[in-house]
Amino acid sequence: MSWSRVLQWVLNPTRTFVLGGSVILHGVIFLALGLQNYTDHTERVQATVVDREIRTSGRGGSPTTTVWVSYRAEGAEFPRVELDGVETADLYVDDEVTVAYAPEEPEHVVTLASTERGVYAVWVYLGIGLLVAGAAITAGGVGYVRRRRRGNPHVRRNLSWLPPE
Repeated sequence: MSWSRVLQWVLNPTRTFVLGGSVILHGVIFLALGLQNYTDHTERVQATVVDREIRTSGRGGSPTTTVWVSYRAEGAEFPRVELDGVETADLYVDDEVTVAYAPEEPEHVVTLASTERGVYAVWVYLGIGLLVAGAAITAGGVGYVRRRRRGNPHVRRNLSWLPPE
Protein backbone atom coordinates (compact mmCIF):
# COMPACT_ATOMS: atom_id res chain seq x y z
CA MET A 1 0.00 0.00 0.00
CA SER A 2 1.40 3.40 -0.93
CA TRP A 3 1.89 6.25 1.54
CA SER A 4 -0.68 8.38 -0.24
CA ARG A 5 -3.31 5.69 0.32
CA VAL A 6 -2.33 5.39 3.97
CA LEU A 7 -2.63 9.15 4.52
CA GLN A 8 -5.89 9.25 2.63
CA TRP A 9 -7.18 6.53 4.94
CA VAL A 10 -5.97 8.43 8.02
CA LEU A 11 -7.45 11.75 6.85
CA ASN A 12 -10.90 10.20 6.44
CA PRO A 13 -13.24 12.43 8.50
CA THR A 14 -15.29 9.51 9.82
CA ARG A 15 -12.19 7.87 11.25
CA THR A 16 -11.10 11.18 12.73
CA PHE A 17 -14.44 11.58 14.53
CA VAL A 18 -14.42 7.99 15.76
CA LEU A 19 -10.84 8.31 17.01
CA GLY A 20 -11.55 11.68 18.65
CA GLY A 21 -14.71 10.36 20.30
CA SER A 22 -12.90 7.27 21.55
CA VAL A 23 -10.08 9.35 23.04
CA ILE A 24 -12.64 11.67 24.70
CA LEU A 25 -14.52 8.66 26.13
CA HIS A 26 -11.30 7.25 27.59
CA GLY A 27 -10.51 10.69 29.02
CA VAL A 28 -13.87 10.78 30.79
CA ILE A 29 -13.32 7.28 32.21
CA PHE A 30 -9.82 8.16 33.46
CA LEU A 31 -11.11 11.40 34.94
CA ALA A 32 -13.90 9.54 36.76
CA LEU A 33 -11.34 7.08 38.13
CA GLY A 34 -9.13 9.93 39.27
CA LEU A 35 -11.93 11.76 41.04
CA GLN A 36 -12.58 8.87 43.42
CA ASN A 37 -12.29 10.18 46.93
CA TYR A 38 -12.11 7.90 49.94
CA THR A 39 -11.05 10.54 52.47
CA ASP A 40 -14.45 10.16 54.19
CA HIS A 41 -13.53 6.57 55.06
CA THR A 42 -12.37 7.54 58.55
CA GLU A 43 -13.11 4.36 60.48
CA ARG A 44 -10.42 1.67 60.65
CA VAL A 45 -10.69 -2.03 61.38
CA GLN A 46 -8.49 -5.12 61.07
CA ALA A 47 -9.58 -7.53 58.35
CA THR A 48 -8.45 -10.95 57.16
CA VAL A 49 -8.07 -11.80 53.49
CA VAL A 50 -10.38 -14.76 52.80
CA ASP A 51 -10.13 -15.06 49.01
CA ARG A 52 -8.05 -13.78 46.12
CA GLU A 53 -8.67 -14.04 42.39
CA ILE A 54 -6.40 -13.07 39.50
CA ARG A 55 -7.95 -12.52 36.07
CA THR A 56 -6.20 -11.80 32.80
CA SER A 57 -8.17 -10.08 30.05
CA GLY A 58 -7.32 -11.65 26.72
CA ARG A 59 -3.95 -12.42 25.25
CA GLY A 60 -1.17 -10.33 26.75
CA GLY A 61 -3.54 -8.38 29.01
CA SER A 62 -2.37 -7.23 32.39
CA PRO A 63 -3.74 -9.23 35.32
CA THR A 64 -6.41 -7.83 37.63
CA THR A 65 -6.40 -8.96 41.25
CA THR A 66 -9.62 -9.03 43.28
CA VAL A 67 -9.38 -9.55 47.04
CA TRP A 68 -12.16 -10.37 49.52
CA VAL A 69 -11.85 -9.77 53.25
CA SER A 70 -13.79 -10.61 56.39
CA TYR A 71 -14.09 -8.22 59.34
CA ARG A 72 -16.31 -7.02 62.13
CA ALA A 73 -17.51 -3.39 62.16
CA GLU A 74 -20.33 -1.38 63.72
CA GLY A 75 -21.46 -4.50 65.62
CA ALA A 76 -21.95 -6.58 62.47
CA GLU A 77 -19.93 -9.39 60.93
CA PHE A 78 -18.94 -9.07 57.26
CA PRO A 79 -17.72 -12.53 56.16
CA ARG A 80 -16.79 -11.85 52.51
CA VAL A 81 -16.57 -8.28 51.17
CA GLU A 82 -14.62 -7.17 48.12
CA LEU A 83 -11.73 -4.89 49.05
CA ASP A 84 -11.44 -1.79 46.85
CA GLY A 85 -8.59 0.63 46.45
CA VAL A 86 -4.90 0.55 45.65
CA GLU A 87 -2.29 -2.05 46.62
CA THR A 88 -4.70 -4.99 46.74
CA ALA A 89 -2.46 -7.13 44.50
CA ASP A 90 0.07 -7.41 47.36
CA LEU A 91 -2.41 -9.21 49.62
CA TYR A 92 -2.76 -12.99 49.97
CA VAL A 93 -5.21 -15.32 51.74
CA ASP A 94 -4.91 -15.20 55.54
CA ASP A 95 -3.05 -11.85 55.49
CA GLU A 96 -4.12 -9.35 58.14
CA VAL A 97 -4.74 -5.85 56.78
CA THR A 98 -6.09 -2.60 58.15
CA VAL A 99 -9.03 -1.37 56.06
CA ALA A 100 -11.01 1.86 56.09
CA TYR A 101 -14.73 2.46 55.75
CA ALA A 102 -17.15 5.36 55.97
CA PRO A 103 -19.13 5.31 59.27
CA GLU A 104 -22.46 5.21 57.42
CA GLU A 105 -21.26 2.51 55.01
CA PRO A 106 -19.38 -0.24 56.88
CA GLU A 107 -20.01 -2.77 54.08
CA HIS A 108 -17.72 -0.87 51.67
CA VAL A 109 -14.05 -1.14 52.63
CA VAL A 110 -10.92 0.20 50.95
CA THR A 111 -7.22 -0.18 51.58
CA LEU A 112 -5.70 2.34 53.95
CA ALA A 113 -3.47 3.73 51.18
CA SER A 114 -6.61 4.67 49.19
CA THR A 115 -7.69 7.18 51.83
CA GLU A 116 -4.68 9.44 51.26
CA ARG A 117 -5.20 12.65 49.31
CA GLY A 118 -3.81 12.63 45.77
CA VAL A 119 -3.44 8.87 45.48
CA TYR A 120 -5.51 8.91 42.26
CA ALA A 121 -4.09 12.20 40.89
CA VAL A 122 -2.26 10.51 38.01
CA TRP A 123 -5.64 9.38 36.61
CA VAL A 124 -6.93 12.96 36.71
CA TYR A 125 -3.94 14.20 34.71
CA LEU A 126 -4.25 11.36 32.20
CA GLY A 127 -7.97 12.04 31.84
CA ILE A 128 -7.44 15.75 31.23
CA GLY A 129 -4.70 15.01 28.69
CA LEU A 130 -6.93 12.56 26.83
CA LEU A 131 -9.85 15.01 26.85
CA VAL A 132 -7.66 17.74 25.34
CA ALA A 133 -6.19 15.34 22.76
CA GLY A 134 -9.64 14.02 21.82
CA ALA A 135 -11.01 17.54 21.46
CA ALA A 136 -8.04 18.50 19.25
CA ILE A 137 -8.48 15.42 17.04
CA THR A 138 -12.22 16.04 16.70
CA ALA A 139 -11.73 19.76 16.04
CA GLY A 140 -9.16 18.93 13.39
CA GLY A 141 -11.65 16.61 11.70
CA VAL A 142 -14.39 19.25 11.85
CA GLY A 143 -12.06 21.88 10.41
CA TYR A 144 -10.97 19.54 7.63
CA VAL A 145 -14.57 18.73 6.69
CA ARG A 146 -15.62 22.40 6.75
CA ARG A 147 -12.74 23.45 4.51
CA ARG A 148 -13.41 20.59 2.10
CA ARG A 149 -17.11 21.44 1.89
CA ARG A 150 -16.44 25.12 1.28
CA GLY A 151 -14.07 24.25 -1.51
CA ASN A 152 -11.20 26.13 0.07
CA PRO A 153 -8.37 26.10 -2.50
CA HIS A 154 -5.80 26.06 0.32
CA VAL A 155 -6.93 22.57 1.33
CA ARG A 156 -6.91 21.35 -2.23
CA ARG A 157 -3.46 22.78 -2.82
CA ASN A 158 -2.01 21.14 0.28
CA LEU A 159 -3.65 17.80 -0.49
CA SER A 160 -3.10 17.89 -4.25
CA TRP A 161 -0.58 15.06 -4.03
CA LEU A 162 -3.35 12.71 -2.88
CA PRO A 163 -5.10 10.71 -5.63
CA PRO A 164 -8.47 12.17 -6.69
CA GLU A 165 -11.56 10.77 -4.99
